[in-house]
Amino acid sequence: MRIVSPVPGTLRALADVPDPVFSQCVVGPGVAVEPRHLARITVRAPCDGIVAAVHPHSFVVAAAPRTAVLVHVGVNTESLAGLGFSVFVSAGARVTAGDRMLSWSPIDVAAAGLSTLCPVIALQAEHDQVRPTVAPGVEVEVGDPVIDWPQRPVD
Repeated sequence: MRIVSPVPGTLRALADVPDPVFSQCVVGPGVAVEPRHLARITVRAPCDGIVAAVHPHSFVVAAAPRTAVLVHVGVNTESLAGLGFSVFVSAGARVTAGDRMLSWSPIDVAAAGLSTLCPVIALQAEHDQVRPTVAPGVEVEVGDPVIDWPQRPVD
């Protein structure tokens, strides 16, 4: 499965994310995207699937059995209690990679003193299963492949 960038920006290593849950891959391996600092950015689905969970600051798309992708919009942004975020989908909705999920302002998040890095996580994947397709420091657009997650047969 290919996971695509949900926002335009610069690819970063998860180790750069200022939260140990992400930087130490506690919830799974992946990458982070440092979004362009625009007044408003629409965050897009990183893969096809079913919305398993959605919050103003994050969402999970279940792509297959035991295969789900988390997109967290900024770090510690849950502290904003949804202020400045707009959600366009609900749990249970079927989405296609590139579909509009939510919008937010990286400028406002940065002004609040929070990191704007957006972790894109292959939830509960084995580290050897997931391969970034782009090197840190490379500019990506919405829809550019950023992770290759080959699927193993379900037991």
